[in-house]
Amino acid sequence: MQHTRRLHSLLLLAPLFGVLALAQTPPPLDSDAVWAHFEDWVRASPACSVRPARPLMEVYTEKLVSEGVTREEAERRARLITNELRPKSRQHNMVYWDAMFKFGGGPDRPLGVLGETARAMPAGAALDVAMGNGRNSVYLASLGWKVTGYDISPEGLRLARERADRMKAAFDIVQAGHREFGFGLERWDLIVFSYIVADEGDLQAVFGERLWNSLRPAGRLVCEGNFCELLVQHLLTLKLPGFRLERYSDADEVRDGWPANDLKGRVIRAVIRRLPEKPSQATAPPA
Repeated sequence: MQHTRRLHSLLLLAPLFGVLALAQTPPPLDSDAVWAHFEDWVRASPACSVRPARPLMEVYTEKLVSEGVTREEAERRARLITNELRPKSRQHNMVYWDAMFKFGGGPDRPLGVLGETARAMPAGAALDVAMGNGRNSVYLASLGWKVTGYDISPEGLRLARERADRMKAAFDIVQAGHREFGFGLERWDLIVFSYIVADEGDLQAVFGERLWNSLRPAGRLVCEGNFCELLVQHLLTLKLPGFRLERYSDADEVRDGWPANDLKGRVIRAVIRRLPEKPSQATAPPA
């Protein structure tokens, strides 16, 4: 009888226990607090000398879970950081890409499609867009190209300088985002896009006529990564003079990966040429 009374009392108190449990569960953090925690983690963490087996945001998710955050909330924060908070400002972009390079450094090998293209051209002036750790810049410099690379991440540029020193390669390193960098006019014989990320509006603001006008006649754009699909589609709609798509492929192959090389996945490659200008018929050679 006494046991029955206790059970009855516990059943009556069960809703109260549920209310107390809910009261002890912290509410989801707002966007500013989510970003502040992520940035503090990035700044306080030492640089990794060994590339991790998992992508950055998986590492961060597990960090949150270890601190008592529910997995559902941890995954929500990771999505929020990647999809909404990273492109919110230049500062956010810088912190995010610093984290990417800090936790593993990025792929090591130069692009195969870049090697095939660059070796078939006379060495000239090359631009490495969002150069990261400098793997493609160092390679081009070793072939005699005069290379400039830009990136928004100080951590990525630190790795690029270390790689350049280690390989005794000389090239210009610029800290800038896509919209800040001065592409110039007919300045480059070769422009490299290696798994870059472009935010909303970058195609229209940067990677259209502004990009095309910076390429010299007979110059080439070399691209690998998902951005290539958007780039080619955008350039095709502009009907640019001298545009020729020399190569385009989209297949499941071995691709570069941040956690490790030799990952299977979708690989898009493109080579675009700006055809040489025809001699003007109005200026005939002297008799």
